[in-house]
Amino acid sequence: MAAKKEKAFTLTELLVVVVVIGVLSAVVLPKFNKVIETRKTTEAEEIMAAVRTEQERRCTLDKKYVQDLSQLSHIIPNTDTKNFTYVATATGIKAYSKGKYGYTLEMPSYQDGRL
Repeated sequence: MAAKKEKAFTLTELLVVVVVIGVLSAVVLPKFNKVIETRKTTEAEEIMAAVRTEQERRCTLDKKYVQDLSQLSHIIPNTDTKNFTYVATATGIKAYSKGKYGYTLEMPSYQDGRL
């Protein structure tokens, strides 16, 4: 009686697959990290724009800009979020990144709203 030959992958084939997966992940992971960091930046920009809108609303009512962000808790419940720490200045707002890149987003003036 002849023995039945089972089909299987060789060690060389398995190693080639592992190497290909490693190379692909080495190419994709840096791009993926950049996308994540961009999303975090978008979050900060949205919060800063909402604070700017509220500050300008206050200005139209002849009120001064708020420098204590706790007074804007309906917009920004916590100035210390997972990704950023927000600080209000006399004329603008800053967002300090907590990530590994350590950057600062700044809106120097509520009036023009540029970052």
